[in-house]
Amino acid sequence: MIFSTFNVNSIKKRKDLVQNWAKSNNIDFLALQELKTLNPPLLDNYECFYSSAKQFNGVMNCSIFEFEKNTILEPARAIYTKTNDINIINIYAPLGDLYSEKFEYKIKFYKNLINFISKFDLKNEKFILMGDFNIIHKEIDVFDAKKFEGHVTFLPEEREIFNQLLSLGLYDSFRELYPNKQQFSFYDYRDKYFKRGLRLDYILVTKPILDKINDVYIDLEPRTLPTPSDHTPVVMELNC
Repeated sequence: MIFSTFNVNSIKKRKDLVQNWAKSNNIDFLALQELKTLNPPLLDNYECFYSSAKQFNGVMNCSIFEFEKNTILEPARAIYTKTNDINIINIYAPLGDLYSEKFEYKIKFYKNLINFISKFDLKNEKFILMGDFNIIHKEIDVFDAKKFEGHVTFLPEEREIFNQLLSLGLYDSFRELYPNKQQFSFYDYRDKYFKRGLRLDYILVTKPILDKINDVYIDLEPRTLPTPSDHTPVVMELNC
């Protein structure tokens, strides 16, 4: 099975790009973020479940398998799906401003998420948390850690939230396979040469999923296409 998370930054603008990429890469389950429309176009040949808002935010799960359960956890920001006996949460976390009300909202968003995840038996269940976390976890996950000190996405409180997620029994799939590899999933549109990136998009998994991983990679090819998103997909391949 092949899973992917992809912040598309407007599904209306990039539906064809996403559809073609998913088909050519045989994606079985695709978590999309930042739909930016109340009524998003659905992907062909996928069962889709979404929560969206006009012009902003929006998350969608697309699967070739039937859904067993679907739940909206936070409107236009977090949805839960169970498919093929795997529990999956797709998030588009708030960016937050520096210690403002928006930052408090971000902290609350993650507290609610952690409370929901804590209800699962993470030692034994197949569980995936993926999406745009809007958190830079470690120095290796940013092109210039010193430059980002004191900036939102790299604040101590945000990095501690990520640590709390891991302490629940989740593993950063990419970092588990590649502990010393520096690669990014987000590049500013002004960065034509892919020099100033951030790793904001993650696939966190429980041990039953981790043990079945063949590979996890960040695919830069969609970021090089005409009118791309500023994010690019993270892909996880399982041997099941």
